[in-house]
Amino acid sequence: MILSNSTKTLLCQEAMKQYDLEYSKVSFIRHSENLTYRIFSKSKDESYLLRIHFPLSGIIDKEWLDEKIINSELLWLKSLSETTDIRVQIPVANKLGNLVTKVNHDGNEIFCTLLTWIVGIVRYEDDTYTSLQAEKLGSLLAKIHRHSENWNLPKDFDRPTYNLNSLQEDFEKLKNINNELLIFDKESELSIQKAIDKIGVFLEKDKKLNNWGLIHADLCENNYILNEEYLSPIDFSLCSFGSYTYDITVSLLHLKSELWSYFFKGYRKYRSINNNLKESIEAYIIAALIGPWAFHSTNPEEQKWLKSSITSCLNKNIPQFLNNESYFFSKYNIDIE
Repeated sequence: MILSNSTKTLLCQEAMKQYDLEYSKVSFIRHSENLTYRIFSKSKDESYLLRIHFPLSGIIDKEWLDEKIINSELLWLKSLSETTDIRVQIPVANKLGNLVTKVNHDGNEIFCTLLTWIVGIVRYEDDTYTSLQAEKLGSLLAKIHRHSENWNLPKDFDRPTYNLNSLQEDFEKLKNINNELLIFDKESELSIQKAIDKIGVFLEKDKKLNNWGLIHADLCENNYILNEEYLSPIDFSLCSFGSYTYDITVSLLHLKSELWSYFFKGYRKYRSINNNLKESIEAYIIAALIGPWAFHSTNPEEQKWLKSSITSCLNKNIPQFLNNESYFFSKYNIDIE
């Protein structure tokens, strides 16, 4: 459903009525998986992020809009803010003391959440990237994983799991869209399927080795903020249970390869990593592409990129991966172990 500007404004106003907060200004950010606004406090030099969990049609699955799942994300943020030195956006309770607020629209219940705002520059807005920043990113992710390993989950905590089933579901969506787009043929479809089956072996191995827990799942350059070299993670909306090495791989894909060693230098300051790291990363590079393929497949503006990315992976990555050959580390001399 496409919301009119007046409807968006009304939803924002109805949500803010339920918070004990006087505000002077509201600034629209974007409408994607959520409808988001920056809320400027009237009495303090502070601002907040209002998320109205009403995605653009077809962009995310309904499970991410479940009240318990949304609340669980906020519980993790709350724990990270209270028990670590990681600067995260802190959830703000409404007048009833709840972290999730409800508003009604056309007879439907819509969930809203309010988070503190973190001042700084979103990583992708900065045209420089230093080895120190890469090292700090590694340390940041290791701290998140260390907290995940040691946190006793609250009662009724519920987040999706990134495993073979979810990877397969993403591929099924992609295949449905491919019936219209005709990006890959049946032989290529079979190759991708074989790669997914093999990736499942790595996922199961990580689970058995306890290299598994709550992960951010999308700590890319869009989702952390720079403030005088301090890195703050944002947008935990896709956080899920999964492999810590998969989470590492997602971040690495947004770093130049020459910075990977600095990332691991920072990571190892706070957490050790399992053996066979290079093999796992090469498996998860492919896995980390399939989700975005499915996510962007319904967006006509992304279909040129989609075709290019799938074709490149089918030509350069998947054949060697299926033959138990290195397709990445064999080309780049990167010290990560």
